[in-house]
Amino acid sequence: MSNRRTCLLPLRVSKVASNVFGLSHAVVQCDASTTVDDFSNGILLEGAEDQGRRNEEDEISRKAAQGPRLRNGTLEPQISISKGIQDGDDRDKNRSIANMVVLTGISKASDHVQIQALENDHIFISHYHNPEDGFPNLADTYEWMDDDRASMSSVVHRSINAEGRKAFGSIIFPEENIKAIQDLVQNVSFSVEFKRYLQNIVVFLRMHRAVGGGITPLATKHFDLFVKCLAPFHDLTFVTPPLVSLACRKVYAHRIRITKPQSERSMQYGSDLTAVVQYLKSYTADQVIDEVLDQVEIPL
Repeated sequence: MSNRRTCLLPLRVSKVASNVFGLSHAVVQCDASTTVDDFSNGILLEGAEDQGRRNEEDEISRKAAQGPRLRNGTLEPQISISKGIQDGDDRDKNRSIANMVVLTGISKASDHVQIQALENDHIFISHYHNPEDGFPNLADTYEWMDDDRASMSSVVHRSINAEGRKAFGSIIFPEENIKAIQDLVQNVSFSVEFKRYLQNIVVFLRMHRAVGGGITPLATKHFDLFVKCLAPFHDLTFVTPPLVSLACRKVYAHRIRITKPQSERSMQYGSDLTAVVQYLKSYTADQVIDEVLDQVEIPL
């Protein structure tokens, strides 16, 4: 894949939000100079009314900066911008967070920005897509923003408002479909055996030698919910072991923290630090999940 296509990928993903799901979106490019205020403002969207007010305030500020002018031989009073500032405070209260936020360069941002953006325990699921697998949903036949003006050179790319989204025509996956799936999720059956199976997985994850944290009560709730959410997408009304396995990987992969060698459990009983370092060196969250899923007995 060319560098140009890679640069445009966040914009292409945001187009999926608009054209497929009819969702608002914001693309925020982060770097070392990005502040928390930059990030917070970047994920907030304005409605059509607020956008019109912003244009009016910009015009007032521009005229105020020009100073007093002569009109018909008389001195025109200078425009006050205090009202625009007051309106700006009200406008901020009416702004809302975009349905989808696409972040790039987050690893280059400061710790404060990363903490603001990546509250791991509140991120429902995670997914890693290997570029070598290709991007089948980003076919060049679609009318994406491929021109040079649609680059990632600017910090923030905001989506159009709800009225503007109608111009795209029919949404492939409208809100009615999402509500229908929500109803199906409520009717997914969850046997006692599978409840116990999920609980055993959580216990084994928490007690794994390489795990230093991340198996929280909120994560357990997300695990339980996501298992049921997966069933309708597989045309099922009940939970199966493969769904549990898939949900476990998606819910815990970004949450599991590998313990530090000094804090590893066996160190309390005299284990050699060098041996523990070597033991933990090869562990990743995915490997921990694989081991646990192999160890926990699957219900029949």
